[in-house]
Amino acid sequence: LGLVLSGYNHKYVKVMFRGKHLRASSVLRSEGLKPHVLQPKEAMALTNGATLMLAFMALAVHDARDLLAMGTINAALGVEAIRGEMNAFDARIHEARRQVGQIEVAKQMRLLLYGSNRVTKKAQAIRFPDEKKKKGDRVQDPYSTRCMPQAHGAVADVICAAWNVVERELNAATDNPLIFENPDGTFDVLSGGNFHGDTLAVWADGLKLVMTKLASIAERRFYGLINSDQSNGLPQDLSGTRAQDNTGLMIVRYNGASRVAGSQMISFPG
Repeated sequence: LGLVLSGYNHKYVKVMFRGKHLRASSVLRSEGLKPHVLQPKEAMALTNGATLMLAFMALAVHDARDLLAMGTINAALGVEAIRGEMNAFDARIHEARRQVGQIEVAKQMRLLLYGSNRVTKKAQAIRFPDEKKKKGDRVQDPYSTRCMPQAHGAVADVICAAWNVVERELNAATDNPLIFENPDGTFDVLSGGNFHGDTLAVWADGLKLVMTKLASIAERRFYGLINSDQSNGLPQDLSGTRAQDNTGLMIVRYNGASRVAGSQMISFPG
């Protein structure tokens, strides 16, 4: 990109222009554009690895926030599907632990499930044909549902912290050396290490770890939906029929489990 901006005349410095791969220098000339003449320290800005890391990190945090929001909506739909227990999302439980992300996710669950007739004691008392016979009332749902605010809340906390790091870095000076003006009008040229990537890397590692955790608990909730022993009346594999040869969403769940395993392999710290 830096070579394109500066109009470097080389056969490998090309751009896609009007459907063709052309030399950047030729395109600039044909459009009457002057190549950018690099000013002091601009070359470092264009080649600094920390700058590229920041760009990827900003996009990753943006996507992570969207995925967390979708995961929470997904979890709420799952609670409705199994006629889940609302007590696990009571504000008093989460305020007792004092974790900001957990408190916020539990609040979101209460808002998403507000007014639902499927998460009431009356709905839970219904026994469907495919449901195993149970004695007494259900007290607690599986961990992947009941502990969802704790799990998603931890993800939210890391995403929030990572975003704060990105926001600071977007407004930071990361090249070297840095030049500072003194009150008397003179300048100090100081060599340092603001270009070092660990400021971002440790949070990037944390981000990929928690996103793998988000995928893992989502896969466990999905398994609970297709397993008739856990889904409180839903048909096996969500097949919509009792026919033994209908595997329903079983293969989809296999794919999800595979993706989680793959995520675990690549989410080790770099």
